[in-house]
Amino acid sequence: MKSRVARSTAAKSLPVFVFPEELNFIAKDQRTHKRLLTIYNPYNFEINFQVLCNTPERYAVTNPHGTVKAHCCVDIVIKHKCAHSGPYNTSSKFKVEAYHGDKLLGSKVVASHLKDETNLPEPTSESLEFTRFSISSEHPSISIARSSTATTTAGHSVGVLPVIVTVVCLVLLFLPLEEDVFTSFPPYIRVSVNMKILAAYILGIMTILFVKT
Repeated sequence: MKSRVARSTAAKSLPVFVFPEELNFIAKDQRTHKRLLTIYNPYNFEINFQVLCNTPERYAVTNPHGTVKAHCCVDIVIKHKCAHSGPYNTSSKFKVEAYHGDKLLGSKVVASHLKDETNLPEPTSESLEFTRFSISSEHPSISIARSSTATTTAGHSVGVLPVIVTVVCLVLLFLPLEEDVFTSFPPYIRVSVNMKILAAYILGIMTILFVKT
């Protein structure tokens, strides 16, 4: 089965799912100096990832590389080290690369903006030469591998509709792909990769909604 996965992934690149697709750091808002980036794995096999950046000296990233189990996700924290000193109104790029073994499956670019305050003109971009992060001893491994499920905080109420949407997204993520031949599920309840992409994206939005509730 693993050899079949390797052959199918070698034939074409697969989409990489991250949320959010853009990070905004506001110098005057201390709460925005750390951002959470979630890497999703909707596939039926384990993937490895690494996070690159074209301006790595400006950021501290917990666990810039690691593993995401099938149908799970990993949260990593990105801290802007120059939020107080600038340069302001500039843009950097992160690249999240996903691997199956030594084979590159695909990559996703995430824009990062540092602004002096909100509602300013579009930041200027830096060079697009990506560099690996070195793991700093002052930032312990705090990324959390968790199943792609959404929970609510005790004592807070969440509407029925978001819960229903979350359940539907989870069902779609756990259903087999259309081209998966190693499954007993009938074809009419298999889903496409595009449907899983949409479900993972909506699930990320729902997760943030539940966290803020």
